[in-house]
Amino acid sequence: MASAERTNARGGLRSIAPLTLINLRRLRVEGSATLVLAGVVLLTSFALIALPRFLNQVSDDALRTAVRDAVPINRNISIERGDRIFASDEADPLQRVDDEGSSLRADFSEPIRDIIGEQRYVVDTTNYEVSAMPGDPTVPFPRFLRIRYQQDVDSNITLVEGRMPAPAEPVEVQLVEGDAPVELPAHEIVISPETSEEMRVGIGDSLLISPVREDQLNVGMALSEIDYTLVATVTGIIEINDPDDEYWYGDTRLERPVIVENPDFVLIFGMGLMSPDNYDQLLNDTSPGRWNYGWRYFVDPDSFDAGEIDEITDELQALQVQYGASGRATIDENRLRTGLVRIADVYRGQRQLTISMLSLVIAGTLIVALAVAALLGSLIAARRSGATMLARSRGASGRQLGWSEIVESLIVYFPAALAGMLLATLLIPGRPSALVVPLVVGVTVIVAMIVLLLSLPDLSGDLGGLLQATRGGAGRGRYRLVVEGLIVLAAVGGLVLFRRRGLEAGSLSNPDQGFDPFLTAVPVLLTLAIGVVVLRLYPLPVRVLGWIGSLRRGAVIFVGFRRIVQQPLAARLPLVVMLVATGLAVFSSIVLFSITEGQQNSTWQVVGADYRLQSVRENAPVSSFVDISEVEAIEAMAEGVTMEASDQSSTIRGGSFTLLAIEPEDYQVVAGGTRADPEFPEAMLIDQNVQGIGTPSNPIPALVSANWTGSTTVAVGDTVELEVNRTTFTIVVRGVRERFASLPPGEQFVVLPRGSLDVVDPRFDLRATFIYIKAPDSANDEIKATVRSQSFATDFVSRPELFEEIASQPLVDGVEIGFRATVVLATLYAVLAALAGIALTARERSRDLGYLRTLGLTSAQAVILTAIEQLPPAVFAATTGAGLGFLMIWLVEPGLDLSTFAGTTLPTEVVIDGRIVALVAGVELLTVLVAIAVYSYLTRRMQLGNVLRLGDRT
Repeated sequence: MASAERTNARGGLRSIAPLTLINLRRLRVEGSATLVLAGVVLLTSFALIALPRFLNQVSDDALRTAVRDAVPINRNISIERGDRIFASDEADPLQRVDDEGSSLRADFSEPIRDIIGEQRYVVDTTNYEVSAMPGDPTVPFPRFLRIRYQQDVDSNITLVEGRMPAPAEPVEVQLVEGDAPVELPAHEIVISPETSEEMRVGIGDSLLISPVREDQLNVGMALSEIDYTLVATVTGIIEINDPDDEYWYGDTRLERPVIVENPDFVLIFGMGLMSPDNYDQLLNDTSPGRWNYGWRYFVDPDSFDAGEIDEITDELQALQVQYGASGRATIDENRLRTGLVRIADVYRGQRQLTISMLSLVIAGTLIVALAVAALLGSLIAARRSGATMLARSRGASGRQLGWSEIVESLIVYFPAALAGMLLATLLIPGRPSALVVPLVVGVTVIVAMIVLLLSLPDLSGDLGGLLQATRGGAGRGRYRLVVEGLIVLAAVGGLVLFRRRGLEAGSLSNPDQGFDPFLTAVPVLLTLAIGVVVLRLYPLPVRVLGWIGSLRRGAVIFVGFRRIVQQPLAARLPLVVMLVATGLAVFSSIVLFSITEGQQNSTWQVVGADYRLQSVRENAPVSSFVDISEVEAIEAMAEGVTMEASDQSSTIRGGSFTLLAIEPEDYQVVAGGTRADPEFPEAMLIDQNVQGIGTPSNPIPALVSANWTGSTTVAVGDTVELEVNRTTFTIVVRGVRERFASLPPGEQFVVLPRGSLDVVDPRFDLRATFIYIKAPDSANDEIKATVRSQSFATDFVSRPELFEEIASQPLVDGVEIGFRATVVLATLYAVLAALAGIALTARERSRDLGYLRTLGLTSAQAVILTAIEQLPPAVFAATTGAGLGFLMIWLVEPGLDLSTFAGTTLPTEVVIDGRIVALVAGVELLTVLVAIAVYSYLTRRMQLGNVLRLGDRT
């Protein structure tokens, strides 16, 4: 008995191969649905493989960009120590300093060593107080000097006058008049032109320098140990080749001295460059004083890998603990300095938000892809139903047929999934994911199981009942109601959580938990739930239309709508898929357009015009050397002056805010009609009565911010007493604004006419701190070049350049590409769902049309009947799907944060672009119209006898 069972099992397995070959041969005749499903598998496999590669590439680019854009002192690693390292006996006196840096680098862990490129050292003396040589003119302000040598400095400077420094002999100096001269060590230095000018010293001049006792390097040292005087002689003037080069580490002291200035005194802190050959002598002459040794390790941004950033930051944090980066290290201990940990933290937050945003559309796209696969699987199962019944009636078992379908699916769909993987690998740059093979196999298996499960009723049902088309559906109907109810409940619960918590799933106890997959799927789940409800309610308006059609002469309209109502539920499933796909496409288009609009709004808010000129120093006047009047492309200009003011009339006196004095008429010409339009009230645009302006009887009309100082509020018509530079005057509120272009969002401000302020107190410095410019984008380079050629102290702020900078950031660009691709994919899936819906009912429709044609239905009426049956559901799905997209964005808007991708803290509003919505709906409807036309043409060419035989099972 057991032997017979084994024989039957072997025979059953051997019969799978012939059945599979039969199925594969059948593909040549009716394999269109299978081939389309293979295309869906290819597309889905491509998306699943391309997405991780794309995210890896975007993440790597974003991390490298974040590192590259940071200032050198933050993006690199440096170690400093107060010490005395003796000169080397080798050709390079500073070889031991270099070796110490290499030794420190060797202690770094491998992940840190992998990101480091070049390494250089810097040695600085203590800070010296400068005195004039006896007999030389004195300088009326204190001067300080620090002497430095920097590795490889010769290739980064140019000697423009004099000679480079060299070791020097001691000189005799009469420090006190009447006393005998004393011999002092002398050392030569070179300085920059700016240092020469500010410190009032030139080539050949000598200076007496003595250690500053308060310098950090002298902490803990006895006064006798730093009680010495040296002579510093200037032998040459040098210029820095490229002050912005990373080599200088953002330290500009060798180029420009630091000037500390207030009304009472001026302090000048300069720096001179020594010769490396003089290191040993200067070290001995300053004994036992400490020097500051710095080792700079320049990281290579291109070596950063987003997948390893967590390990790198962990190692850097360990180094910070080891080297006392917290500030608790003493001056003679190694002190590590880097901003990479902070850069990585900011980057991780942005990346997490990016992944969370993309996960919305990724989840939706996958769900729609599975739904389309299920529709095509239903079509395949329906087309094979007759052949399956025939095979079972001739002795094939359901198990044999099932295994043959699985083998056939693997043969057809695995190459498609593999092709999608290869296309993604070839077209999408980036690091591959470790899940490539499981994803390819998973897509193939899932689609094969979908096809098998949809064929199970024909494979395992009672053969007699199936042949008589008496399948039971009551049980399945009850199960379907339960599933639909669960979907609706899950969508409602998820929506409540989404609106309260957003995409981030982190809690107070675990804020770094990341995003919640359930919350990520809420938008699509919500659309699916609404689609289920619509599917249940959909027959009601169709019945009404059918009733209205029955009132007209002729039965075509009535029959068309009646056929829609009488279709089985499975035939209406494409409607749900179209709803979900269209809703996803519209949702994605709204998010994409809102981000772009937010970027535009933010750049107008930041700049306040097409272009703006301002001083490199905050609130300083624009250089008088700048003259751009010769640039013909400039259409208009306006000047603004920013000052600090305080409210002297509120309950909290002295609250400070920004006062912007501007010429309203000029600025209205520059910004009027743009997103920065100030919309000045009429009272600010008319000529002011300057007699007694600024007094309570004739206050200055002004715009004020909605968030006023303290807890007070202001309204139009209120008068407020302000103080600027100890001058008090009165304004009257003529407008309240949430923000004003060119001023930071959230900043408290007052905007008033500059001419009125000039009358209030002529002593006010009303030189322009902002110059607003109206000009086309094509004028960008000309204005920029003109400004740069006239003044390096003037910043050129370009709105077109700022917009390009924001939009081109890798993470922002990645989100935009992701949503743009989703619009295309979702629209394509909606089209496939529509075509699948037409194909699912093609046989029954052809058979019924054949019957009706025998009763006198003309070809034209058959076309109209087909259009009535197919076009209204497509119109309904496209329009309702668009409405669902609008509803979905409205419902989930509180949980979305688009401001990060707009490049500002300015709130980013949801904006709808009707053109994209119309394009999505138009593509779907046009596809349905073309499909109806093709189907009608093919049906018209078929012989009536063949039409009547369609749908026969045997």
